[in-house]
Order: sequence, then C-alpha cells, then structure tokens
Amino acid sequence: MNTKNLLTILAMLSFGFLNPAKAMASGEYGQYGGQYGGVVAKKISLDKKVKHPDQTTKGGEPVWVDNLFVSDYKFKPGQELEFKITVTNTGAQDLDNVHFKDTLPQYLQYVSGDYDVIFTLKAGETRDFYLKAKVIGEDKFAGLYCINNLAEAWFDSEKTQDTAQICVEKKVTQIQVLPEAGPAENLAILLGSSILAITGFGLLKKRV
Repeated sequence: MNTKNLLTILAMLSFGFLNPAKAMASGEYGQYGGQYGGVVAKKISLDKKVKHPDQTTKGGEPVWVDNLFVSDYKFKPGQELEFKITVTNTGAQDLDNVHFKDTLPQYLQYVSGDYDVIFTLKAGETRDFYLKAKVIGEDKFAGLYCINNLAEAWFDSEKTQDTAQICVEKKVTQIQVLPEAGPAENLAILLGSSILAITGFGLLKKRV
C-alpha cells in the first residue's frame, strides 16, 4: 500500500466514514434510523367524523365529514346520528392493548356501537369504529347549541384525540296572549265606538 492510499484511509477513519458503529449511533444506517437512533417508532393516529344525514355519494354510500356546522345541518330532539372513528397504527411495530374511548357530550345519549374498546393493531393497520347516539328529548332543552363529540385512543404513554362538531336545535314557539279587558277598558272601548258611530252619522247627514 502506497503512502497516498494510507493517508486517504486514515482520513476517512478520522471522519467516521468507515466506522459502522458510529454510523448506526447517528442514525445513518437502518430502515428506522434518524431521530430515533435505530429504535422503531410507535405511533397512532385518530380521525373522528359524523355522518351527514342528507348526503350520500353517487354510489349511495354515506358521506362522513369532520364537522356539521349550523349552516350545514341542525339535529332535532329525538333524532339519531352516527359517528365514525378511525384509528391507525402509523408506526412500524405491532401494538397491543390500544385503548379507544368515546365521550358523548351534553344533549346526546348513547344508542349503540363502540365507545370503550381495547384492541391490537398491526403495523400500518387501520380500524374503524361506529357509534350511534340520539339527541335528548325536547323536554330536556330549548334553543340552539353546537357541541363537540370527543374520541381518544392511547397505548402506554402515547395518546391522540379528535372531535366532531354537530348542532342541535329545539325551536321555541311563542304564543302571544292578549290581556283580558276589565270594566274600565270595556267602558273606554264602548265610548270610543259610540263616538265613531256619531261622527259617521253626522258626515253622512251633511252629504244628504
């Protein structure tokens, strides 16, 4: 080996180009290197949506949206609605004991479906959960309210959550009741009617 090649090898060693241990420690090698230093990341994501009661796709499938605002739709007392919660293992390891929980807000009550589940997720796997709820009875509230339905998923110390907003409304019907007239009011009405009658008779006599 000549002197030039020896100097080149020594220079590469000094900068760590030929040091596999250093390269692995800095995350330069391995499929899951980088910021995790060769450790496979564990991650989950959650997406919560509500089914639009008045819309479907061209194929007749439900339309799921993140939120239904006042301008989109207002649910009535006793009406049922449905939520879809999607949990995805976005990491590269299988996950055991993933916990999903849904918390219904005020004005909604549980009907059926998934709301508290423990399950497993393989790497890259996605699972959908469905929950039906109902707006409480009309005797329980009055007015217009927009509320958020919260869903959470977690494992170990990793936790994620998402909400879907809906609006509920009970229209208040106002009936105007006229006050009952007393003796004084009745006398005033009778007097006013007599004056109008006399005036009308005088005008009619002048014309004749």
